[in-house]
Amino acid sequence: MVTMRQLEAFCAVIDHQTVTEAARFMRLSQPAVSKLVAGLEQDTGLALFRRERRRLVPTEEGMILHRQAQDIFARLHDIGRLSEELRNLASGRLNVVTMMALGRTFLPDAMSSFLRERPAVMASLHIRSSRTVVDQIVAQQADLGFTMLPVEHPAVSARLLCRLRGVCVLPPGHRLCRSSAIDASDLAGERFVSFSMDSTMRRRVDRVFDAQGVARQLMVDAYISTAACSFVANGMGVSVVEPFTAWDFARQGLVEVRPFRPEVVFDFRMLQPANKPPALLVDAFATHVERALADHVRRTGAEFATCEPDADRPARGRGRTLPGPGGESAGKPDSDGKGRPMAPIRRG
Repeated sequence: MVTMRQLEAFCAVIDHQTVTEAARFMRLSQPAVSKLVAGLEQDTGLALFRRERRRLVPTEEGMILHRQAQDIFARLHDIGRLSEELRNLASGRLNVVTMMALGRTFLPDAMSSFLRERPAVMASLHIRSSRTVVDQIVAQQADLGFTMLPVEHPAVSARLLCRLRGVCVLPPGHRLCRSSAIDASDLAGERFVSFSMDSTMRRRVDRVFDAQGVARQLMVDAYISTAACSFVANGMGVSVVEPFTAWDFARQGLVEVRPFRPEVVFDFRMLQPANKPPALLVDAFATHVERALADHVRRTGAEFATCEPDADRPARGRGRTLPGPGGESAGKPDSDGKGRPMAPIRRG
């Protein structure tokens, strides 16, 4: 069987033109080099050299084999270089899928700062619904996924990134913009932008208002926080959403954001395929995201929640809501956990 050492000796003889120089280059004896070349001829069944005037001249077959051997050595060098880059997290591919709340600006910003130090790394970021995020992690179509859904699946490893308090978003100039924090009772009778009836966010928000018997005018349903904030920015009412999207809109001057009491809890989870060992690059990015998240919370003044969410358990409410144009109403109670107010998010 042909060995790499035989190929090295063969190429050295051609490159240095004599066995003597090849032996010096390889730091071997001349007989050792001659034995390696003879072994290669025997293993390949080819005459790789012919003698002309006491010199070894490569045959046509020998030159063809030499070119192939050079390609092999080049690829081995590339593998060595790539291995070093992978160890140093300087190369590889990163596939991330996320729901919209983290995909608007937070993850693009975090990924940009991560890639800036690793210019050879290729990356993709796709925004999908939370359920699609879970499906793609189950199918191992992404390295990391970010969602607000609780996940229990044997093919998914889920980690709670953070548990944050929801915030109240107000159109600029709204009467409640003078308040440093908003209580559920402050929104009695207000036009309210809510979420789809079957959504976890809808149930969590409704339970807080129903627990205090606060009636709102439910005028518009939105599927995600981005749409809810857009409705608020257009004067269609007020809303309670997760702080990532609220901050995005506030820094553009489109809405005002205030802490909301009692707590509405929003969980953010990071998912990985349970049956696929993560690459070093993926682990490094996951750690980078956690640090970026802590910095984001610190910069925006978001508050960590102090109570457990209980959004998916059916419950009976004692409160009520004023029906909107479509006669919609909902009633689901929850705890009214208190927490320290978050500083208002400034516009601009």
